[in-house]
Amino acid sequence: MKTNIVFVVIIGVLIFYMVFGHNGILKYRELASIRASYEKRIEETDKKVKDLTDELNLVRKDKDYLEMLIKKDLNMKKQDEDLYILEHKDKQSEKKSEKSK
Repeated sequence: MKTNIVFVVIIGVLIFYMVFGHNGILKYRELASIRASYEKRIEETDKKVKDLTDELNLVRKDKDYLEMLIKKDLNMKKQDEDLYILEHKDKQSEKKSEKSK
């Protein structure tokens, strides 16, 4: 009878260690979720790199696109052009202003 109790205690301790121990199931699930978040960030970063590479190639090849970017981002214009700057209210700024009221 005592051997059965000892055996059950040993099995219980092993199961407890497998679930809650340093390399247990809970730790594995935590690390798996961290890995998944890093993989998602890597995918997002790869997409950004691809988009920026495509835009860089477009800027190198297409002078009209480069001119449009300069006008848009730097508010520059040619001598014979008129420049009109229109302010655009995005939905986020509208939501922020509504919340502050």
